[in-house]
This record gives sequence, structure tokens and C-alpha cells, in this order.
Amino acid sequence: MMCSRLSQKVAIVTGSSSGLGRAIALAYAREGAAVVCADLNREARAEIPDEARLCTDDAITLEGGRSIFVKTDVSKAQDFEDLVEKTVKAFGRLDILVNNAGISIESGRAPTGVHETPESVWDTTMAVNAKSVFLGSKYAIKQMLQQKKHDSGHGGWIVNIASAHGLVAAPACPSYAASKAAVVNLTRQVALDYAEHKIHCNVICPGYTQTAIFRDTIKNMSSYDEIVAKHPMGLGVPEDIVGAAVFLASDEARWITGTKMVIIKQFKPNPGRGDKGESRLRIPSRACSKGSTCSNCKRADVLCKGGGNQELRFRFSGLSQRPSSTTPNPEQGSSSATQTIGKSPYRTTSQSPESSRQGHLSESSTPDLQSEHQNITPAFASPYQDHVQADDATQHNNTTPLNKSSSLEHDATPVPFDYCDPRAHFRSYILATMEAQPCILFAILAVSARHLEAIGEEYFNSNEYERECLRIMIPMLNDKYAMREPDDSLFVLALLLRCLEEMTSQDDHHSAITHTVSASLLLRMSLHNSNPSDFSNAAMAVALRQEIYIANRVKRPIELEGRNCGIDDSLTPAPDFIWTFRIMSHAARVTNYAYSIDSRSQTLWDQLWGYLEDWGRARPPSFNPLNHINLDSCSDTLSSENCNLAANGARIFPEIYYLSDCPVAGNQYLELCKILLLAHDPRTPSLGLGRTKLIQIQEEKIRQAVRVVCGVSLSNPEYMVARILAGLVIGMAGELFRDASETTQLLDIVSKAEMHLGWPGIKVSPKLQELWA
Repeated sequence: MMCSRLSQKVAIVTGSSSGLGRAIALAYAREGAAVVCADLNREARAEIPDEARLCTDDAITLEGGRSIFVKTDVSKAQDFEDLVEKTVKAFGRLDILVNNAGISIESGRAPTGVHETPESVWDTTMAVNAKSVFLGSKYAIKQMLQQKKHDSGHGGWIVNIASAHGLVAAPACPSYAASKAAVVNLTRQVALDYAEHKIHCNVICPGYTQTAIFRDTIKNMSSYDEIVAKHPMGLGVPEDIVGAAVFLASDEARWITGTKMVIIKQFKPNPGRGDKGESRLRIPSRACSKGSTCSNCKRADVLCKGGGNQELRFRFSGLSQRPSSTTPNPEQGSSSATQTIGKSPYRTTSQSPESSRQGHLSESSTPDLQSEHQNITPAFASPYQDHVQADDATQHNNTTPLNKSSSLEHDATPVPFDYCDPRAHFRSYILATMEAQPCILFAILAVSARHLEAIGEEYFNSNEYERECLRIMIPMLNDKYAMREPDDSLFVLALLLRCLEEMTSQDDHHSAITHTVSASLLLRMSLHNSNPSDFSNAAMAVALRQEIYIANRVKRPIELEGRNCGIDDSLTPAPDFIWTFRIMSHAARVTNYAYSIDSRSQTLWDQLWGYLEDWGRARPPSFNPLNHINLDSCSDTLSSENCNLAANGARIFPEIYYLSDCPVAGNQYLELCKILLLAHDPRTPSLGLGRTKLIQIQEEKIRQAVRVVCGVSLSNPEYMVARILAGLVIGMAGELFRDASETTQLLDIVSKAEMHLGWPGIKVSPKLQELWA
């Protein structure tokens, strides 16, 4: 959700393509600022999968923000002058400058003292780390003085990024430490000189932060534990810094200037070289054996420079080709994110001062995927049937999903968007447009490949397909906003990318659970339609289903509502799919009631529960089960005990069979609503007699609702979405189950439901396994 702490402000962020600069740029955009991303290369370093997948300015655009990229060498005055000029031309003014760009050449080399440091290393480090702050401040302040002050009455905000090593010494990094110390003092000088113009200048001094530079740093340290020991509360991540950067650029910091803000988890500087009894950062004294990957490279998630096994080399570099013992790895030159698909993502190494500064790129050769697409027939549009026709001469040993992804059966497809849609809008559209719209082809390939990777089939080029899809989609998105109403292709692509993101693994420290194509962006797309089509309504209904799942996983409200999807919430006679959409829309309302920051009123709770009862009475007979076993004792009142057990005690869940997907989904959402309302009943007393008994009754009702949802899923296994919803309710109420006969099967259900998910933040099976151990 877009916030407004930086609304009506225009910001430049240098070094924005990766690491801390990227995190700050994204945070500024989410707070309402227009962001100019400045860097030598638009593409991120491929060592960080989340960054390599999508350029920073594209990520901001997809979230509904305003952003442009300007190629900038921050050590050159002309580049900085041009950067400010292009910023003003694009957005009319400049309010915020974040001097974030920096290098650490010494971290990519063996530790050296001053007498061992080449002059070129010193000059380059000073130019990028210190001179750039001078140049940035010079041209930014010139513009800030010329323009009208911001509505707040302030002249501008400069946020410099230094380092804890600008405050304390560290072994063997003289150039880096000196350059960062210069930034700290220059900050004070600028703050003093321009305070009368209400131009704020502050500096952030982070400790070790897990960015691509950090991964280079750790390679030359004898022990990862030595760095961790400096930070008793753990190492930092970019998200730990962005809050300070937002604050210092906001009106909340109106009385703050010339301040150094140390963002660190209790830093302990190393002793000098003479303290032999103490640990210090040093290069391993033992030469590399050229054998298995050593702990330093493994901990840093980087390529082993000395040797190591080939599989780890491919695993950690994020290369797109499936590893094999015969795969070549030639050194090649730079390539952009818009390169012909099939080129592998690249990584940056620090072999020399110039390469550290400009980016020394290497690639692994991969098959030419363009040639493999030439013989695809229009029938490939179906994600359910095996219609792929590819020239045998262009097959590359299963390195692409073309020979497998389309053979997924309907019940195993990773994109069941036509669930509860009798008109099958998505399948019909994809079949009709696949040949004419390669962007949709790449999106389908990406999702199919990612699904096969998730279930452990093989390793495919899913990242490359996704990148090519985004390369085509983002200009389309910008054009649609500016020129005309969005067509159906954008909705298809948006939903495919949202599904793909949920299947994409993240770094352990990545805590954001949000789609790049956010719900608010989808909502704006739908609002551009003066006359929404059935297809756009179907697309928004799929997005609503996705939002209900994520919102209940992370306990937050939902931005979408049923009315945004054209859903009629009345209880008048209608087809089955309308009745399913009605209860799904109600599940969104109940979710918002459960997780809203507003107080929960008893009146609203009664209204929400009343709709459940009315829906249950008015729904068509087709929503009754075709057959059931042990269902009679599990009535809608959910008050009986042990209704899920058969006479012999072998059955755990009721068997409930339905004719189609609509009653399956409708009855599962009904139980989800009951779980949420029972868990958030405002009449539950905080203290007093009877509280314990009431809570026990409510918890048993919740357990019975979970059993019904699981029973429906197990009895109708052809519907993958039903399995996913079963996994959701188990994650929500898993702590209420203790019996080993139940928890074993519950864990099996939730593990299978989460098999396709990559976001660690929405996986609960590891926690449940620990709970039930």
C-alpha cells in the first residue's frame, strides 16, 4: 500500500540497482516519492536473485510508482550535472539526494596495509566513495537553491551513506575507511553551510549489511564468525537501514541536520595487528586446495574462486543452465537485461580497481532459447495438454521446459485460474492469443518451469523466461496507462507474474510478503476500464482469491473487495459460480474484520455471521454433497465431538464429495469464514468465570471446521486450489491440534499444499513440524 511520508517529493538515489540503494529507492517510492535511479548499470548484480530478476525502476513502475533510470558515473562531474538536469526535466524539481553509491575494492582482494595499497586503488575508492558525495551535493544544492521550496517550507534533504568504518578503524582497508570518514565530515560541513536555506544533510553509518559487497568481503576473511561476533544482535540487511533513510528525508526530521546516524547492532571494532591474542580479519594462510568449496565461499553464497564442485558453482551464481560436468564456463563481456533470452544472468567480480568500479562480467554459455521457440504451434497455448512441437535438432537435453511444461495435467497445472469459472476465460484467451503475444508465452513457460523446479523434476530456465516476459510487459504497462484502457493481456500477465512470485524462493532475510504487481495496481488497472469485461472481472476474482490467501498467511487486511470484481453479494437466484464468488467475497470482508486495526464491534460480527447463515440457507441444492461418510455428525453447528473418526478409529477427516469445483470452493470458504469469526468473537471475555469453557468450545468448533476443509480437499483431489486452502486453514489453526494421529496427516496436507510456494514467509510447515515434534 502506498504511503505518503514523501509525497510530492522527487528523489535521486545513486547506486540504486542493487543492495541498499535499491532498498531505499523502493522504500521512497512506496512512501510516495518520484524516484530517479542512478547507477552505472541498470541491471542488478545477479548474486541476489530478487534483484537480478527485475530492475529497480521497473519494480517501482510495476508497483504503481513513478521512476526513471539515468546511467551515471558518480565520479564524473558531467554525469552528475546531467543527472540533476534529467531529474528536473522528468519531474520538475529535486527534493532529496541519497549519495549511496560506493565501492570496496579492498574487500575483493587479499587484506593489505597502506604500504601495500596501490595508488590506483586509493584514487578509485576516493573518487567513487568521497568525490561522488561532493559532486552530488554540489549539483543537487545548486538546483535546490534555484527552485521554490517544498510545501513544507524546507529547501531539500541530502542523505549520505557512509559506514561504521568511517567512525572506527578496521584492519587492511585504508582506502575504504578514509573515504567513508571523509563522507562523515563532509556531511557536517554541508549541514553547517546550508542550514540557513533549510537544506538538511545527514549521514547514515551502517555496520556489516548483507549486500553483494558484503559477499565479496566475506570471501577474504578467515572466518564468517569473526564478522558475526562484531554484531551480537546479528548481521544487518538492507531493510534494517531504509527506515532511517526514509525518516531523514521526511518532514519528521525537520529539526535534524549534520547528524550521523549509526545503524548497527552493537559493533565491536577489531583490535590492531599487534594484538596477537585477539581475532582479526585476515586472508586464510592456507592455499586453496582446488577441492571442495570452502566454508568462506559457502557462507558468502559466492562462486568458489579456487575450485569447488561444479554443482555448487551453478547453484550459487544463479545461472540459468542446468549444471553438468561438461558445461563450459567461458569469460564473456557485459550484456543487458534486454539481451536475447538464453543468456545467463551475470555476476560481478572484483579483480582490479577498474573492474570493481565498472563491473567485470562473466557469463556461462547457455542454449539459444530463441531457436527452440521457432517451431512452437498455436496449440502450445494450452497449459494442460501436450501439444508442443519442437524441432528435434534444437532440443537441448531438457534444459528448457518446452518438452515438459505443457504436459501438465489440469489437476497439476500451477496456474488454475479457471477454478470456478465455467467459461474458462483464461484458457480460452491463452489458446487464442499465445502465438500472437510472445509475452504470454514466456509467462506460461516461466510458471511451468518454476513449478517443475519446485516439485523437484529438473532445473529449468524459469528466471530467463520471467525476465523476457517483464522486458515486454513493462513498456506495455506504461503505454496502457498513458494511452488507453488496459486490455485483457495485461490482466493475464499480471496474474501469471503474481503466481510466479509466490513460487520464487527468497533470501532468508527477505521479509517482504508482497506482489510486484500489487493489489492496488490491479485495482487501478480495473478502474481504467469504463466498462469492465467479463474477463477483467474474472481476473480480479483470481486476484481476490490470491489476496485472501496471502492476507490470512501474514495477518493483514485486503485491499480488494468483491465489488471490484463485479461480484453481486445479494442472495438472489444465480448460477453456482456466482454463489461461490459471493462467499469468497464475504471471506475477504471477514478477513478485513479479523485483521483490521479498527476495533471489532459486536454488531458487525453479528452481521458477518448472519450472512454466513443466510448464504447457507439460500445456496442451491448443488452445493450439497453427492456423498458423505461421517458427515451427519459434523453438522453446520459444529458442536459435536470426534465427528471425524470412523467406527474403527482409522478415519481422521470426513469424506465429502461434490459434483464440481464451485461447491468445493464455496463450502471451503464458508468454513474459513467460520474459523476467522470464531477466533475473533468480540464477546469472548478477557477474564471471569466461564471464559475457559467458552474458549474450549470455540476451539473445538474451529478444529471441526479445519477437519471439514481438509476432508473436502482429500475427497476431491482433482482441485489443487482446494488443497491450497486446506493448507491455509491448517497453518491458521494448527496449534489447536495435538493428537499425533491428526497432526501427522495435517502436516502431510500442508506440506503438499506448500510444495509450489517459494516465499519462506508464507510457509508454515517447518514451524508446524517443530510444534508437533
